[in-house]
Amino acid sequence: WPLAGWTLWKRRHQLSDAATLLPLASFVLALLQVTLTGTLRPAHALPLIPPLVLLATDGIQTLRRGAASSLDWFGRMSFATIGAFAWVAWSAQQFGHPAPLARNIARLVPDHVPQMSLIGVSCAALLSLAWIFVLVRPPRSQIRGAFTWAAGVTFVWGLAVALFLAPIDGSKSYRKISNELAQELPRHGSGCIAELGMGPSQWGSFAYFNQLKFVSTPASGPLPACARLVVYASRDEYPPVPGEWQPVWETSRGHKRSAEMIRLY
Repeated sequence: WPLAGWTLWKRRHQLSDAATLLPLASFVLALLQVTLTGTLRPAHALPLIPPLVLLATDGIQTLRRGAASSLDWFGRMSFATIGAFAWVAWSAQQFGHPAPLARNIARLVPDHVPQMSLIGVSCAALLSLAWIFVLVRPPRSQIRGAFTWAAGVTFVWGLAVALFLAPIDGSKSYRKISNELAQELPRHGSGCIAELGMGPSQWGSFAYFNQLKFVSTPASGPLPACARLVVYASRDEYPPVPGEWQPVWETSRGHKRSAEMIRLY
């Protein structure tokens, strides 16, 4: 967005040109869609990216030499630091050193058992060597700063997947909770399943992993006439359940501030 803003500033007297007007109008329309429809979630803001990219593409080619060098330098330092920290965090996770960082990681993913993945480590090492090559032999180009940032983002995401896919999946995925819920539901009757407190993430995950489908509860109104009710809560704050429902099963995921609970009534 800073580069898109630079484009608008450079072309402030030519905003009626199609090359500027079309992406700018697209951005305004996307912004209206994001703010006026649905909930404000990061995923819903993705339509803002394409028009910003179109505007920034022109801005990156008209940056002054000092600004272009600063963009390139900041990208190099930032992604090199993040990459080094990723390797240190992996060492803490696998070998327990440094100890303070290892304790923090254990608190974030208390149920994860570290396992060495030779494929993951090899891919991470190749990515790191490629990033070092980019640092040592940068391309001589007007858009070197943009190339550095693109390569840096690829490098960091690649490290995250190669070194931390298992703990990330364990802490973010609903697979385990969905499997447990799917095994427990048949023991408590049949027919429809009402839900309370769930969001799109839970709905989609339970449907994907175990084909579980729920009857949603209106914002104001009685619960659906089902024999089973699944209630989702975060941070130990279950929404009130009206009527004479009896809790029969419960499971949780996460730790303290990030804890999520599922209770079956």
